[in-house]
Amino acid sequence: MGAVYEQEHGQEHGHEHAHHPSGIMRWITTTNHKDIGTLYLWFSFIMFLFAGSLAMMIRAELFEPGLKILEHEVFN
Repeated sequence: MGAVYEQEHGQEHGHEHAHHPSGIMRWITTTNHKDIGTLYLWFSFIMFLFAGSLAMMIRAELFEPGLKILEHEVFN
């Protein structure tokens, strides 16, 4: 039962792959530890930039007395 028999009777096993999502759905539905680690690194980098921008706004507000850059509700 070699490859010739399988080709004659349409029994090609091992050449079909399961359909895996691509694009954004690959990243959302992944269980691959490498993809999850990559997502974790990107998320931490984005949060670093976001928190850094908030910290710079607070520092700019406190730079000089009476300087109003942020609203009081945002600052508090």
